[in-house]
Amino acid sequence: MDNLISIIVPIYNTEKYLVRCLDSLINQTYKNIEILCINDGSTDNSLNILNEYATKDKRIIVINQTNSGAATARNNGLDNATGQFLMFCDSDDYYEPDMCQKMINAILSYNVDLVMCDCKYLKDKQITTIRQSKELNYHNLKLIGYNKINNKTINMINVILWNKIFKKSFIEKFQIRFPISYKHEDASFILKYLAISSSYYGLNEILYNYNISNPNSLMENLYKKDKTNDFDFLYAYNDVTLFMLKTPIIPKEITKKYKEIYINIIKYWGSFLDNSNKIQMFSILQKQLLNITFFDDITLIKAIKNGDTKLALKLLKIKPKYSFIEKIFSLKNDNNHKVICILGTKIKIRKKNTENYCG
Repeated sequence: MDNLISIIVPIYNTEKYLVRCLDSLINQTYKNIEILCINDGSTDNSLNILNEYATKDKRIIVINQTNSGAATARNNGLDNATGQFLMFCDSDDYYEPDMCQKMINAILSYNVDLVMCDCKYLKDKQITTIRQSKELNYHNLKLIGYNKINNKTINMINVILWNKIFKKSFIEKFQIRFPISYKHEDASFILKYLAISSSYYGLNEILYNYNISNPNSLMENLYKKDKTNDFDFLYAYNDVTLFMLKTPIIPKEITKKYKEIYINIIKYWGSFLDNSNKIQMFSILQKQLLNITFFDDITLIKAIKNGDTKLALKLLKIKPKYSFIEKIFSLKNDNNHKVICILGTKIKIRKKNTENYCG
């Protein structure tokens, strides 16, 4: 069926939120969808809810797997998806009624490779979340309107799955999948997709409702200080590195920018580690980069590969420097305008020769 959207929903013990999620999907104004519900070995009432909904709506496809994690569930969804376009939804979140309609209108109208919308946070007042405002702000739309994906814009597109629509043809052509058994698998997937994409549209509308009150959610667990998977980011980003090196069509400016992203990720997630764990991180990196020269021009990587722990620890503490202007000034694209933000005050400047969104 033309312009069919496959929506992939991994489910593990979310009976409290699942009905709300499924209702939001089956009641989309855009009807040409299939809803791939991957039950990841739930032990609560989630499977019964899924089966009940599947009997009412043939667009719901229930796929069962033994508990293997979100990455395996999403890959299972990719393997069974038949749509030309792909979207994702977490089972404790939900879509606005017209999300699918507006997302597919944008990707077709602008003929772009990726569309991203904005989101709203759902929080139970009685639940104290461990998430920090700066981490939640990361999810917000920062690049609005039509843009080319290049070294200046790629870092402004977040690596969240559920606020985007993808072309399945790209995913299949380059065999993009989620790395198994690691957190940050969504970052790996999206960075690989962005590397082979050329255009993007930021849809300046809140279409996704993101639940930050579920203490068992994937993202909530990601930010816990007592993580048991401290080094998962190394394996997820190593997956991206290997993809970059084996895919010759990726523009040089993108591979160069990826170096910067990679180092910043090591510094950011490394900041959660104590010195003994940082040294263990260096050991993992040594093994991963043993036969890779891609990062050898970076001083931190040189120190790690040479076993210079003292220098590596020192370099890891150095944070990016921002000028006074960069701290108070930001620039966004908003359809027909450039939006300049200075100390919280927004100023719109009309752009020339722009397209109008016909959604």
